[in-house]
Amino acid sequence: MVGFALIATGLWALMNRPRWLGPLTIFFVPFSSTSVFNFYTGDTPHFIPALDWFVVLWALSVLPHFLRSGRVSLPVSRGPVVGWLLAFVVVATVSLVMPVTLAGNVLIHRATLADADLTYPLYLNFSHFFLLGDLAFGALLALLVANRAGDRESMENVLRIVVWSTVFVSAWGFVEYAAYYVGAPHPYFLFNNNPTENPLNQSRVLREAVELMRITSVAAEPSVLAQVMLIPFCILAFNFLGQRTIVSRRVDRLAFVLALATLVLGTSTSAYLGLATLVVTVPVTLLIMKEIGPKPILYMGGMAATVGIAAWQIPIAREFIVNYVVTKPFSGSGLERINTVVNAWAQFRAYPVLGLGWGSVPSMDLVVYLLANSGIIGAAMFFGMIFALVLRLGGTVFHHPSRDWTMYRTAGTAVALVTLIFVSAAANWSYQYGHFWLILGLAIAAPAAALSTSTADAPASTVPA
Repeated sequence: MVGFALIATGLWALMNRPRWLGPLTIFFVPFSSTSVFNFYTGDTPHFIPALDWFVVLWALSVLPHFLRSGRVSLPVSRGPVVGWLLAFVVVATVSLVMPVTLAGNVLIHRATLADADLTYPLYLNFSHFFLLGDLAFGALLALLVANRAGDRESMENVLRIVVWSTVFVSAWGFVEYAAYYVGAPHPYFLFNNNPTENPLNQSRVLREAVELMRITSVAAEPSVLAQVMLIPFCILAFNFLGQRTIVSRRVDRLAFVLALATLVLGTSTSAYLGLATLVVTVPVTLLIMKEIGPKPILYMGGMAATVGIAAWQIPIAREFIVNYVVTKPFSGSGLERINTVVNAWAQFRAYPVLGLGWGSVPSMDLVVYLLANSGIIGAAMFFGMIFALVLRLGGTVFHHPSRDWTMYRTAGTAVALVTLIFVSAAANWSYQYGHFWLILGLAIAAPAAALSTSTADAPASTVPA
């Protein structure tokens, strides 16, 4: 029912309000568990995500401009990042010659810990094209967002949608959280309707005397929701320093508090790694920006240590830290993550140039996944893109001609990107979902938006969004 409603909404917007498709797409980025259509190949379930549906419609809405101009205009004015991104997608596509060439002569270990000793021969199959499609849709989303947010006013509009989406997704997650503790049924069928994920399997974690509800909200799993929440949390944290609201003072604060609460209560490794990374990256960034001196950093470090020691003295807090933070890497999911990384590294060492082809080898981290599935060439394209982007963001922040609110927005975007990259490298790179590509698109657009003075004289995108 929800899928048909979203299909109808998208088609109506395409025919009557095409400019609504950009905001709709950005709003639905966190909805990784929401499907517009489910289908099966044999016994294997598949689905078309709501986000992919809106990305296609958004792209179709700019097609008339392409047909009139006779050329595709990409945001190349945003620097060399777009070239690196397209090169990465091309290498990932070319890497699919590997399963064709090897044709069953290589055995791949299964990703689940229970089946870790089981293997299957590598052949080119539909799953390769599904996963390559996820990558292509992600790159397309990043380019659309970069075009959409190319000047100050447009960047503001995009961030407003991100904030409202954060408020809704977090609030829906707390409805789920409250429903569990009051014993009321939660309507998962509204937004968790894809057949490959069962939110009830992710909802409750039992460890010794501690029982906590894991919030999934509209995401596929708690770790994905945590990565989604890190993006607005970083941007809003720096936004408060810029003395300018995104929506309003109350809504911005509400979104910030809800995002933080979701990160803390989600009991996700990604959330805690992200927060730990921010403890370092935020003060260091502010120090380089000359917003604070070394003494406040020392004070904050001392306060954090004091709070940590005090929390350790409280039995329930200590049990929470031990069970959900300290021992999490050695839990079932942690051991499963380590097992996939070790197996994928072995496959990369055997086939280092192009790996075994995009989507061939499961690995729950960023670096080894890139190496095993696209080889040294693909990993070089990806990290070349990230390096060029971080340099451009850093140059914009540290050499901004005026210390206005756009500098803080750019700094927040940079910190969000770096934090998400680190979390993806240490925990899980969820490129199948839209949040990584959203922050990538915002990061591509942020320098141009920060240096523009208005929509009229901004380095405008030639593709209307």
